[in-house]
Amino acid sequence: MSTLLQQMQAAANEAAESAVDMNVATKGGGGILYPEGYCFARLVEVIELGSHRQEFNGKLKDAAPQFRLGFAIWGEGYQQEDGQPGFIRTYELSLSTNEKAKAFKLCKKLNYKGLAKTYAQLLGEPFLLKVAHYTAKAAGSKPRSIIDLEGFLPPLDPVTKNPYPIPDAPEDAYKLFLWDKPTKAMWDSLFIEGKFDDGNSKNFVQETIQKATDYPGSAIEILLSGGTGVIPSLAVPSVPSTPNAVVPDAPANPVSPVPAGSPVPVPAETQPVLQTPAAVVVDVPWNDPAKAAPVAPAVPAVPAMPVMPALPTAPTV
Repeated sequence: MSTLLQQMQAAANEAAESAVDMNVATKGGGGILYPEGYCFARLVEVIELGSHRQEFNGKLKDAAPQFRLGFAIWGEGYQQEDGQPGFIRTYELSLSTNEKAKAFKLCKKLNYKGLAKTYAQLLGEPFLLKVAHYTAKAAGSKPRSIIDLEGFLPPLDPVTKNPYPIPDAPEDAYKLFLWDKPTKAMWDSLFIEGKFDDGNSKNFVQETIQKATDYPGSAIEILLSGGTGVIPSLAVPSVPSTPNAVVPDAPANPVSPVPAGSPVPVPAETQPVLQTPAAVVVDVPWNDPAKAAPVAPAVPAVPAMPVMPALPTAPTV
């Protein structure tokens, strides 16, 4: 098991036990107006949200897998007064490998080492992140901080080519949720208690996952419903072969006979075993001598082989 994978599992378990600090960071990411420009950053969140339909030019697009990333950020105007990092998220992105897709282009930016196949494998990696301001068109909208997806750079000094001293993120900042391989710790780390001032739930991440079009029957639904996540096999289990039972002689005081032609009752607690009978059973009551089953004729004895005469000895020449 790789060191990076162990770090991700440890971070997910740790985050499940201490989600209070992340509650504040989640709200601050949308409420704090960070300065425009570059800051130090580490990828600390990879959340796969399942498939959703998004609107484009007034029309709903086909459902596609969605995800979002979160970054711990440092620098003047970005980190907190005590030196702890600030936090900023991307908006929901469609997971697509189309060469024109934002997710594909973003992965190329973040995977500058060329070692990762998925975003989750980049968890903990450092970057130079560019913050921009965005103001919605609705009247009264205020500017907010967003990530410039085209602005990511490797964390290297352009003159010396040496890496910048980007701090390590605290373990409780990490969150990882994998749609196909979720764990209870991953799910619990996403929970955010309480409501915003407008009455909307702060627990929007878990709620978004449960609204996915492919949530019914998904691994996370099975996990939350107490299932194991393992789909049972539809194959009929094989029945072990057993020797043909020997039919005992009729008892002296047999139980009331079953009329010929009637089905033989089977006790309810006994599960019948289907197997090929060794011989055809004649449906004859045991206590009716006139209808007794015929006795099979004895097998004739095999004649003994004749004794071969001794061969004469060849005369001596």
